[in-house]
Amino acid sequence: MLVAAGLVVLGVPVAALVGGGALALLIAAAGGDAGALSPVVVFAQPMTVGIAALIATCFLIPGEQLRRGEIVANPDADGAVNVSRFRPLSSGWHLFWALLSLALIVGMLVAAVPATLLDQDALDVPSSADPRPSWLLVSLLFLPLPFVALASLAKKTHWMRVGAIADHPRRAAWRWVTYRWRLDLWTVALGVAVAQWGAFLGWGLSDEDAEAGIAVGTVTVVLGLGLLVLGFWLGRGAPKSGELPTTGESL
Repeated sequence: MLVAAGLVVLGVPVAALVGGGALALLIAAAGGDAGALSPVVVFAQPMTVGIAALIATCFLIPGEQLRRGEIVANPDADGAVNVSRFRPLSSGWHLFWALLSLALIVGMLVAAVPATLLDQDALDVPSSADPRPSWLLVSLLFLPLPFVALASLAKKTHWMRVGAIADHPRRAAWRWVTYRWRLDLWTVALGVAVAQWGAFLGWGLSDEDAEAGIAVGTVTVVLGLGLLVLGFWLGRGAPKSGELPTTGESL
């Protein structure tokens, strides 16, 4: 029930953002008046989607916990009081949701950039019915998420391939990085954010100084990609934590 509520809370604005926005562009491309969809596009602004995502997590996280997990007392009692255990999501579904979200985000980004940043707009769309500014902001904000999901899948797959925990004695540093704080996944998210920031920083500076824009943008993108690779590499050390990847500590 909680999962369904979370999906509705998040699904309504996302459907309005993607579906309503796409319909407005299709109507404009066919020479029609897209102004009738202005209320839908205005409703699905980035702030609405962001607030909905925040509220949805209040339903989705405990809902998933009740549906396929449990919370038990931490037997180690080494700082965390409780341990949350989840039944792992199958690799197929894990990959499906990660690629679906990546396709949606990249699709919005590709459609939004020419009109909003390059001033190449072939459509006559009223500003109130044009979803592309919202698509650009939402796609940039949420682009790290599918990469985090893919990193999580790679981490889980590697752990399952390596074997049982008994073969890997607990190492405090790896446990702190890959289990307690999940810094490997945070590093992946940071890497994507830095890379996309570098790309747009380089584009923005190129108007005033092309050489400086290319240099700054390239260095920043390379730094972001380095963090991305580092995050995936750190995830491969998860078996050394001595903990199941489908559990987590909490106070």
